[in-house]
Amino acid sequence: MISFRFFIVPYGFIILGLYITYLGFIRNWYEEGKDLEILKTNAPEVSILHDSNVFIRKEGNPFIHVKSKKLTVNQLNHQYHLIAPIGEYYSNANGPIFFNGKFGFLNGDTKFLQLKDEVELKNETSIVTTDLANYNLGREEFETIGSVKSRHLDQKSLDKIFIDSDRAFLLNKEHLSVYEGNVNGRVDRHKVYEPSVYFKSDTLRADLQSSIIYLNNNVYLKKLETIATSLRGEIYLESYNKKLKYYALYDDVKVVEEYVNPQGQRVKREAYGEKVDGFVLEQKTVLSGNPKVVQGTDIVKGNKITIYDQNELVEVDDSNTKLIIKE
Repeated sequence: MISFRFFIVPYGFIILGLYITYLGFIRNWYEEGKDLEILKTNAPEVSILHDSNVFIRKEGNPFIHVKSKKLTVNQLNHQYHLIAPIGEYYSNANGPIFFNGKFGFLNGDTKFLQLKDEVELKNETSIVTTDLANYNLGREEFETIGSVKSRHLDQKSLDKIFIDSDRAFLLNKEHLSVYEGNVNGRVDRHKVYEPSVYFKSDTLRADLQSSIIYLNNNVYLKKLETIATSLRGEIYLESYNKKLKYYALYDDVKVVEEYVNPQGQRVKREAYGEKVDGFVLEQKTVLSGNPKVVQGTDIVKGNKITIYDQNELVEVDDSNTKLIIKE
C-alpha cells in the first residue's frame, strides 16, 4: 500500500511550483502593465494604475489629456492623484497648452488641475516654469506660485520678453499675463544690435495681443546708460523702430544718465517730471508736467524739456519761447 504521506508530497511540490510561476506572471504584469488596474486599496472605489492616460472630453472633443507614471483614481468623486504628470490642454482661444511636473491633482468634475514641483507650462509662444500651478480649465486661467520664470515671444515685433516674479496669473482667453511680487525682467530686441530694456516693478501686466507691457508701483527702467524710476510705466513693443514713443513713465518720474562732454569729462544728468516719453529711434527723452533738469551745475525748467541720449543737448520749450542749451 502506498503511504498517503508519500502520495501528497510530490503533488505538494507541483502545486507550490505552479503558485511560484503564477506569482512571477503577476509580477511581470505589474511591471509592464499599461493603463491596467494593478492594485486596489482597502477602499473598493480607489484604484492605482501605472503608466496610465486620463482623457476628459468636452462636448465630444478632447479637452484635457494627462499621462501619469503612477495614477491613483477615486471613481466616486472622479479625483486623480498624479506622479510625474505630462499632458496637454486643448484651448479654443490660444491653441494647446502643454504641461508637466513632478506631482499633480486633477478633479474631473470641476475641471481643476494642480501641478507641483518643477512645473513647466508652454504653448506656441510662451514657456513658464514655477513651483506650483493651479489651472481652472473653465476660465482658462493658470495661477502660478513660487519662483515664476517666463519667456514670451511677441508675434508682432518678434521681441523676446523675460519676466520673473513670485506669482503670476496667465489668462489664456485674453492673451494676458499678470505678475506680482519682485517683478523683474528684460525685453530682448529681435535685431541683436539693438539694446535690451531692463525693468522692475511690484506688479506687471503683459498684454501680448496689444504688444504693451504695463508696470505698476516702484517702477524701474534701464536702457544703456539711462535709468528711470516712477510709479507707473508702459512699454510699447511695436513702436521701437517707429517715430513713436517706445516707453512712457508716469508720476514722480526721475531719469538719471551719465554722458561724456566735449572736454572728455563725465557729467551726471538728472531729470524730473510727472511724465516721460522715450523715443528710442530718435534717441531722445521728453519730460512734461513741471519738468526740471539738473545737468552739472546747471538747472533747467520749462513746460516741456527734451534731452538726448549720451549728448549734452537740452531743449527747453515753454509757452513763449524755445531754448536750446548746449555746454
